[in-house]
Amino acid sequence: MGLNDLVEKDPYTLPTIGDIIQKTQSSNVFTVIDLKDGFYHIEIVEKHKYKTAFGFDGNVYECNSMVMGFKNAPQVLQKTMDKILQERRGDGVEVCMDEIVIHAKEGQKHDELFNRVLERFAEKGLKINPKKIQFRKKEAELLGVTIDGYNRKPSEITKNEALEYRRPVCEELRRFLGLAGWFREFIPNLTLITVALTEALKSGKKWQWNEEM
Repeated sequence: MGLNDLVEKDPYTLPTIGDIIQKTQSSNVFTVIDLKDGFYHIEIVEKHKYKTAFGFDGNVYECNSMVMGFKNAPQVLQKTMDKILQERRGDGVEVCMDEIVIHAKEGQKHDELFNRVLERFAEKGLKINPKKIQFRKKEAELLGVTIDGYNRKPSEITKNEALEYRRPVCEELRRFLGLAGWFREFIPNLTLITVALTEALKSGKKWQWNEEM
């Protein structure tokens, strides 16, 4: 039995891409900031560190910060970032775990929000990933979707990944269907189109490609 088996699920609500898109309607300027090593910014309380103990090369180690794979890691990170940016959250600043969306109708307002977010990051010792920042764009990519304040569409990266995906074998089918799910709102009747693949996955048995797939 592992640590996740002993932990109750945190009910804190995570935002969906639909939530964020709705809040960015009519905005013309976007910046997306990626928090560098997001989970590692969350320190573990000293008295609980022993619960993360693991052995390596004859020694025992404990984690000082939250690790990926912990059941409630997404909820804890979301809750922490919501609190840090609560002053502006929902008013031009949207939080999706380790990604922060800054948006406004006008550049001046956007820049004020951007500077305030950077100030809060500096106050809390948070680091951003400069390679992933999308700064002052007319449209931005978030969670596989391109948003521009008026429309939404699959990002080119996500679209190309789907188009170039090789015919999946058994163990890859689940991942392919997960990728296909991103296009549900863009492709009418996607559930019906992929029903043969879904049924093959549910059966848990070996299967072969046929005309229905």
